[in-house]
Amino acid sequence: MRISRVPDIQEIVEELSLRAGDVINNLRTSLDHLMWQLAQLQGPPRDPLRVKFRVCKTNGLSCTKPDYLGSQVWGQVHEFQPCKGVNGRADSWPGEYVHQAEQLAKLSNHDKHRNIVDIDPAVSGFSSIPTRLTLPPWIEVIDGEHIFAPGRLGDPDPDAEVIDLSRADHRLAVGAEVARVRAQLWGSVETIGFIGFARLHFTLPQLLPLLPTLQRLSLYCHEVLTAFTPDSAAGPSVGRPMVPTNGQR
Repeated sequence: MRISRVPDIQEIVEELSLRAGDVINNLRTSLDHLMWQLAQLQGPPRDPLRVKFRVCKTNGLSCTKPDYLGSQVWGQVHEFQPCKGVNGRADSWPGEYVHQAEQLAKLSNHDKHRNIVDIDPAVSGFSSIPTRLTLPPWIEVIDGEHIFAPGRLGDPDPDAEVIDLSRADHRLAVGAEVARVRAQLWGSVETIGFIGFARLHFTLPQLLPLLPTLQRLSLYCHEVLTAFTPDSAAGPSVGRPMVPTNGQR
């Protein structure tokens, strides 16, 4: 089953790209602004242009306290860094785990260098017209009537369609493969005409789901900012480790 026709959605893609880029850059800027405010606790920074939310990557090679932050404040900020371990996944993306701080920096840099975030519509599934000519085992014909037989729900169904998605490349493009269907009942007919609609969703680079990824990054930034919200005259509150949705640290 291949895609035979693609609607013109370029305007939608451009609009989503611009909006996603705004969200990503605003989130990263919010963390940079936080670092600027925390730096003021030690007085005006010697080099204001270097003040930013530094990312200690998972390899642990960049865990160096910046000179514009005090030791106690840096210890609090450090708790939210990738080198501290997994910080949960709020989305359903099955790819390799990427910490929110690293992911945010990567997407922001991508947006800066390419003007807008690349958003590619990808095929996530399809709906098709029925292709079988026989009845499943749990539907019996008795005296000309179709009777539901719940006791046969577990019986083998030799004529059921076998959907093979292993070769799908998930691209929304004419000729892109969506699925393979083993349908012997089609006989010698080599080409089937229109069979259904491909459902699509919009993704960030590397097929990251658009909305769940933005929500995941937004939650992370909210947790970081909340940890440093002044709740008394004493200054920033004590840093709280983020509590992931999946129970992992």
